[in-house]
Formats: sequence, structure tokens, C-alpha cells
Amino acid sequence: MGKDKNGVIGGVTSGAFREVPWHGLGESRNNKGEVVGIKTPITDDIRTGRDLLVTAGLDWTVEKRTLQELGLLQEDADQYAAIIRTDKQRILGMHSEKYGEVQNELLGQYTDVIMKARGDAFPVSAVELWGGKVVFLVIEFRDMVKVVRKDGDTGKDGDTMSRYMGVYTSHDGSYPLAVKYMNNLWVCQNTFTPWNAQTGFMIRHTRNANDIAVSAIKSLEEMMTSFDQFDLEINRLLDIDATKRTLTQQVIPAVIGSRPTDSGRSQSMYDTAWDAIVAEWNEKTRGETAFDAVMAVQGYEQHRSVIRNNSRDVASIRRLLRDDFPLTAKAVSAFA
Repeated sequence: MGKDKNGVIGGVTSGAFREVPWHGLGESRNNKGEVVGIKTPITDDIRTGRDLLVTAGLDWTVEKRTLQELGLLQEDADQYAAIIRTDKQRILGMHSEKYGEVQNELLGQYTDVIMKARGDAFPVSAVELWGGKVVFLVIEFRDMVKVVRKDGDTGKDGDTMSRYMGVYTSHDGSYPLAVKYMNNLWVCQNTFTPWNAQTGFMIRHTRNANDIAVSAIKSLEEMMTSFDQFDLEINRLLDIDATKRTLTQQVIPAVIGSRPTDSGRSQSMYDTAWDAIVAEWNEKTRGETAFDAVMAVQGYEQHRSVIRNNSRDVASIRRLLRDDFPLTAKAVSAFA
């Protein structure tokens, strides 16, 4: 797990975990670097959003103050505002005065709705990143999705996907308030989100963001009654035959285009991406279906590619929060 520019592992500055997401996020290690447990574990007696926030150290609030109120002598200071973390009096972000702050408490309320609507739901992670600039909670459902191919094969070890709901917001303006349905394919540790907007929603930080977010609780309750759409899409991909030849001749060109004709850096970058996607197929594929081809692209995009100025680990987190998996979406479209 890489460190961010502040030396914080994975950007995590506080959190509680039932399991360790993102390959080591939240691990507790001894002075020899050996994993000895999980930092601040989430136990079975934590059953409310409020308890989860308290356990993870996320039960703090933010407030908006104009630069004029802060005594900063700046032209048009009343038109700009800072989001202040009140327990530490730390500025988390600078915005237009129209920016609408959202409290962490609302994430806890969303968590309560999810766990009440689905009796099999339980919290697995509650984390703040980069000093509280980003806060997210993850709730898991006990019923897993079994990946079954046309011949009835479920993989050598029985491929399964865990179902999650992610609830997150930012206080620095980098992400909206959002709720999204996610799946994790355990055989390759790919975390991916549905290609269907009805399995989540986003609320931008406008002036009335908090009021909109509160009113969205009803929509969340309704959304929790149906998770079948993404399962149908997975089954559709599993019913389509796709070989390694399909990957190299149909999917990869659709994802990253044709190889540049000019020699140099652009060709080298293209070849690196091509080789990495093929490596994902070679190392992790469980069959020869469109689903496997999409997972090869997803594995590359999540684990091997890098968002500029970020480590792979931090880039993986940023992509997941932004729903920023354009290559995976193109791979799915290749089988439309």
C-alpha cells in the first residue's frame, strides 16, 4: 500500500474496519511490518450509523465560514468560504460562498436506512481520507452473487461477488455526496460498480445540498428494494462467448483504440496498457466469456493504471469514489 504526499498510507487518517479493503487499507502492523490485526475493528454490536461514526472517529462536524468572517483580508472575501472541521479547527476546503456543506451525520442516517431496509446488511468500513477531506462508509450484504457460466461452472474455487453499498461525501469539493451499489469479485479483488444509474445517486454540494440529501432518504428506501438489474447485466455478459482472441481483436481496440503510428512515448504507453490488460486475462481469467474480458479491463483500470500525480493505491480509491472507470464502460459497450 503506497503512501500519499503526506506520508499517510492510502490517505487514511482515521477509520474502523470489519475487513480490510483495498489490499491492506486499515491493517495494523508490528515494528517488523507484520500484519497483526485490524485497526479499530467493527464488532457485531455496532448496528447504527451513529455508533459506526463514533467508533471510527468520524463523529465530528463541519461549518462554513466566509473568508471575511475568518479575517482574511482579500478582495471579495465575502463571496468565498472555507469548510472548517470544528473539532480541530482545520480548513478542509475553500469554495464559493454558494457551496453547501453536508454533515457526516447524514452518512450515518443513510447507513441506518440501508441496514433497516435489508436485514442482512452490516457495516464493514468507515473511513476518513486526507484529514477528513473525504469520508466514506461501506455496508455489506450477506447474500453473495455466484458467478455461474453457461455450462454451470462456477470457477475452480466457486467465484462469488460480495454486494456492498458505499456512502460517501467530501468536504473539499472533490466528490459529491453519493450512494452507490458495488460488487467485489473475490477471485481477483476487483471492486466494480453497476453500469446503471438506478443503483445509486449523487448530490452535488450546492447551497441546498443538505436539504436535498435529507429528502433523498425516501428515494434510498425505494432503491434498496431492487438490486436485480446489475445481476441481470452480469448474467448477460456470462452468456456471451469471448476468447483471448476476442479480447485482443475486439475489446482492447474498443477500449484504448488503435496503436499510434508515430514511434516514441505514445506507442510505448499504448503497448504497456495492451500488455497489462492481456496480463490480467492470463493471470486471473476464470473462463472464456464477455464477463471475463470486462474483468480483465477492470483489473487493469483499477490496479495497474495510474491517475496522474497519484500512486496506484490512491488512484484506485479516487476512481472508485468518482465512478471513474471509462475503459471498463467501453469494454461493456463492446458487447452491447
